[in-house]
Amino acid sequence: MPLPRHGGTALRPRPQPQRDISGDRPTDAPDALHPTGAEVRAFYSVPALARIGKVSANRLRRLLRANGVTFISAGRALFVPLTEIQRKIPPLWDCLCLAAQTRARRK
Repeated sequence: MPLPRHGGTALRPRPQPQRDISGDRPTDAPDALHPTGAEVRAFYSVPALARIGKVSANRLRRLLRANGVTFISAGRALFVPLTEIQRKIPPLWDCLCLAAQTRARRK
């Protein structure tokens, strides 16, 4: 622990709080699209969908924008309604569902 230059007591480093910048709990992603899963929501954050599809969040964001998917923003976080993906990018919807089902079978 370093001592201050001008006497006094030593300063302890302040503990940093754990932040979740993705917009949802880390455990939400694996079962997010599972048909029998209890965690079904109207929209998901881009990083959560990227984790389901095993791609980077930036790559998924570019793909969604290129296909005209409408985002919902809350502060800095971007959320995607699942109906938008289902309507505008059916192949991506099928892949996300397949990935979620495969992951659920492994458990």
